[in-house]
Amino acid sequence: MLISFKVSNYLSFNKEVEFCMAPGRGRLHENHVIKNEIKPYILKSGIIYGANASGKSNLIRAINFAKNLIVEGIKPDKNILRNYFKLDEENATLPTKFEFILKHKERVFRYGFTFNSKCIQEEWLYELLKTTEKSLFNRETISDTKTEVKYGIKFRNKKEKMRFEIMGENTRANQLFLNKTRYENEKEYFNIPYEWFGDVLTIIFPKTKPFNIVLYMYNDKKLCQQFIPLFKYFDLGIEGIETEKTDIKKEGSYLPPEILEEMSKSAKSNEVFVFDNENTILLRDEQGELKFLELYTNHKKKNKNETVKFKLQEESDGTQRMFDLIPALLMLKQGNKVILVDEIGRSLHPHLSYGFFKFFFEETAGKNSQLIATTHDVHLLNLDLFRKDEIWFIEKNKFGESEVYSLEEFKPRYDKDIQNGYLSGRFGAIPIIYSPKDLGWLK
Repeated sequence: MLISFKVSNYLSFNKEVEFCMAPGRGRLHENHVIKNEIKPYILKSGIIYGANASGKSNLIRAINFAKNLIVEGIKPDKNILRNYFKLDEENATLPTKFEFILKHKERVFRYGFTFNSKCIQEEWLYELLKTTEKSLFNRETISDTKTEVKYGIKFRNKKEKMRFEIMGENTRANQLFLNKTRYENEKEYFNIPYEWFGDVLTIIFPKTKPFNIVLYMYNDKKLCQQFIPLFKYFDLGIEGIETEKTDIKKEGSYLPPEILEEMSKSAKSNEVFVFDNENTILLRDEQGELKFLELYTNHKKKNKNETVKFKLQEESDGTQRMFDLIPALLMLKQGNKVILVDEIGRSLHPHLSYGFFKFFFEETAGKNSQLIATTHDVHLLNLDLFRKDEIWFIEKNKFGESEVYSLEEFKPRYDKDIQNGYLSGRFGAIPIIYSPKDLGWLK
């Protein structure tokens, strides 16, 4: 679970800002609060509002950048592609800072790092206990070729201690030590926070396809049965889904013939190729033939008890968007998942966005699942659905700096019309539309 994220000098965030998933004093929707032995408690959800270019997506991008730097790392001879806050000239020479507080496997950690385009300057990992916090490691880059790591843990013997000392010394200047420990297959001391970033945290952007539905169905034959009730829940008019094998040399194949020929020669039995096209995978079937496995939806024929197949590309943009989001719901329902969605309402009717969160809250009760999303959909500004401290706003000040704050700071009455209050500008984070006559080019 994500407890808090701090960021400074990155994209539109200049001064340090904090997005915190710890609950306030409100008692509304107490089932949205996950309680731990180690405080703070954690909110299950967060919904983020703001004008276009206010910094909503930048918050998600910052977390995604950190995840990729931790999990994937960076090549030895490459600079870190740092997007510092460019509206202040001094920031080109000042470091960027990220810090997370997270909970995973009943343990709570504080992990962060500072960096510039050349190196990771500092890095730290602490475990939060009931009354204090314990240092696990502190890293500092001394020069382009020297990294120093100080450990706050007791090793079992001198051999193990020496191994970790060498590991620290061999950490590249542009590499996170947490990434290095995973590369060295260290799974005892620092694996839990790394695992959270790698396996628990999932980020969905409007144009990315995080889940290959065909691959999921290929690996889990029962998956399509889990989709069908959700098709009805969201009123998509889909009776079911299925996959169909087709010849790789069929007319209209989107792969060049020479690539298909090469893959046909090299593909092994049971080997699966996944494409950017999330509706298709390539595999060698039982007869040894290389085939496309493609996804189709089933719709009921008019006045007949029969169905007709549609390619997913023939469905509406909203239905295709739901195929990105439904797997996320199923993963959240299983538990132990944190999913961030940028522009959750993209191409969706407001009732679908509302139903998405309603399903999440009802089906993940008592589970360690967390859903955070950005949106412009004012229909979600509803205290029947969210707590006040789950509703967040991002707004740029006169210097172009994004500032983050929650509805909790305004202490609105429960019977207050939150939607009208937001649209009228009471909470900020809305665009200011000027009269055309004020623009100077109309006379």
